[in-house]
Amino acid sequence: GLSGVSRLVPASLIATMSFFGAAIIFSMAIQYLT
Repeated sequence: GLSGVSRLVPASLIATMSFFGAAIIFSMAIQYLT
């Protein structure tokens, strides 16, 4: 599961992916609402 992936992938990469993922979702939500 995700626990196995988190052990293999550096925490910094996970944080970066989470940040960009949130940014993409946020921008999509803005485009949808406006």
